[in-house]
Amino acid sequence: MKCPECGSPMAGDDCPYCGYGLITRKKNEGEDIGDNIRYVFALLMVVSFAAFLVFTTAVMVVSTGHVYDHTTVGEQWLYVVILIPIGIARLSGLGLSVYYFLLVASVLISLAYLLYRSAGFVADEDIGSMKSKELSSKIMDQPLTRLALMFSVMIFLSYLYFMLISLAGTTPSTPGELERAPFGEIVFLMTRAAVWEEIMFRLLYFGVPMMIYGLMKNRADSWKLLFGGFGVKEGPILSLTLFSAFIFSLAHMGGGWDIYKFPQVFIGGIIFGYLFAKDGLYSCIIFHFAWDYMYIVGQVSTSASLMMGMLILVWMGVGVYFTYHYIKEGFRWLRGAKGETKEYREEKPDLTLVLNAGFMCSQCRSYKADYLPDGRLKCKTCGRETSSDSDDSLRKLKPVESKRMWPPID
Repeated sequence: MKCPECGSPMAGDDCPYCGYGLITRKKNEGEDIGDNIRYVFALLMVVSFAAFLVFTTAVMVVSTGHVYDHTTVGEQWLYVVILIPIGIARLSGLGLSVYYFLLVASVLISLAYLLYRSAGFVADEDIGSMKSKELSSKIMDQPLTRLALMFSVMIFLSYLYFMLISLAGTTPSTPGELERAPFGEIVFLMTRAAVWEEIMFRLLYFGVPMMIYGLMKNRADSWKLLFGGFGVKEGPILSLTLFSAFIFSLAHMGGGWDIYKFPQVFIGGIIFGYLFAKDGLYSCIIFHFAWDYMYIVGQVSTSASLMMGMLILVWMGVGVYFTYHYIKEGFRWLRGAKGETKEYREEKPDLTLVLNAGFMCSQCRSYKADYLPDGRLKCKTCGRETSSDSDDSLRKLKPVESKRMWPPID
């Protein structure tokens, strides 16, 4: 019998060369169906969210005239938050107009970079040879996909929270000034929040401590940690995520908001921290921009408000599934983080350990993997990470028996 994957002689149910397992694949058919449903939900969320981003960006650009009218006659404080908001400069007239156009430019640059990073995998040389499962896993790991799915999680958790406190007989208060403000001022305030608040709470309370941590560990690229995208494997990620989320929530107390706003903002702060660690500041800016502009879309027209309501219902449904998914992944990450040293180190894997070893993922039985900077192996198909000396994923093969050596030469 020949292996249907690599064509090598196969005496049993598992191919000794590439790790293809007939029995395992049959047992995992139910899981494949579940994966397909997850990818369909993710695709639905990404497409609808991308369309929403296009619309809200158009609203922001078209509304610049209204905002300019506001900036020429109004004034705003530029502030930082050190436990409480502290004003550092009062902007008005030309200075306020320039400040707003810088905010708009920041959103546009962040959106362009998000799309660039998310579409980058299309240029991979081996994308044409990828199987559907590999391609789906690749799509799921893109910044736009991650942002859209976390957006659905935030919507579901927010509406669940407000529903629960409503059942308890509590109605959270909202700033009356926001509801009475003219359209141009609302657009200005929401755009400012999307950019300036992320610079303060993610850059100042997350990026700066991570940069200092990198300097203490003698990392040559410590300055890059300032803008996020360093991953969730190393450093004081959990403590900084919770700390920045707490300060973010604390800053939203007052100004018309009551104490019931704190839990919702704290959940949002955790999501922002996750996106900052995984992808960077640009992802947090677009998430914040999309969240705040849901309110603005409702101000555009009755039909736009109706469409926004329908989208929210769809996103809530998607968020039910992915809330469970990310909570499960979060607990898995916490269990894995307990045994890690959590320090930066640049180690090259000892290739002699695996030159005569056949890699086979214990989860999906794939034989394709990449080396990670810390020396571990990451399955290309399902993303499972495994230590290079783990017997669970590496089967020692004699060189004369193996047609596929690890690491692969091609």
